[in-house]
Amino acid sequence: MALVFAAIPPGTFVFAAPGAVYIASRSSYIGDAMDRKANGIISLVGPLVNIAAAGIFGLAYFALSAAGIRAFVINGFNFLPWAIFINLWLGSFNMIPFFILDGQKVLTWNRGIWVLITIPLWVATAATLFLQLS
Repeated sequence: MALVFAAIPPGTFVFAAPGAVYIASRSSYIGDAMDRKANGIISLVGPLVNIAAAGIFGLAYFALSAAGIRAFVINGFNFLPWAIFINLWLGSFNMIPFFILDGQKVLTWNRGIWVLITIPLWVATAATLFLQLS
């Protein structure tokens, strides 16, 4: 992903998140495998934390804007809207139902919850990006 973003002109935005989090229970060491529900719930926590972080940044942005305070602005660059977008993007990306991503584990556990989280998350991510670019 980092190479793809670096290749897109003008190549000034590089998104890289190296590494992955693997879930293992202590019981798996003695022979009891983790069930789909536990794995799905644990996998859902990461994207939910991204949603919560985006919400906190959003509240800060709107509260500071309403108060006329230009905090988190460096050389004319406002950090808070991008913090909102980055957290929504990370949550959206992780909910893709592919291989080792969280979305696959959540979808395997409960399709309804996957839809309930993923679709609004992608809509919010697209809306935030649209607002950033306009």
